Amino acid sequence: LLFHEYTHALVHTLPSRVPVWFNEGLAQHMEPSPPHWRVDRLKQPGGLAKLPSLAVLRGSGFYGSNYKSDRDGADIGYACGLDLVDFLAELRGENSLKDLVADMKDKKSFDDAVLDVYGLTQEELEQKWRARFPE
Repeated sequence: LLFHEYTHALVHTLPSRVPVWFNEGLAQHMEPSPPHWRVDRLKQPGGLAKLPSLAVLRGSGFYGSNYKSDRDGADIGYACGLDLVDFLAELRGENSLKDLVADMKDKKSFDDAVLDVYGLTQEELEQKWRARFPE
């Protein structure tokens, strides 16, 4: 819990607005034992259909207003956030997350920082990330 909440505190100091999925995903990613059980459930057949868009995951929709219960929505939102951050780390290594945060600390927008560090637009990021899930 300490790693998780400390990460939130650090993200809160950034001058750039950070999507909710990145804030929650990074906080989980930094935990000693990240809770991948939620991600594992989404990686079952039919998981792709349950994924919200990155636009929904950016803001308050992360917490589940589009699901049968707030709990289901939150579980999916947290799973997506963690998997997205894991995906970014897999693309360019763990240090790329530090580079991403450093770019935002230098007042780049989140979208510009992702483009700089990973060479991906938000649309490309979403397309590549969604390809990880079965239909």
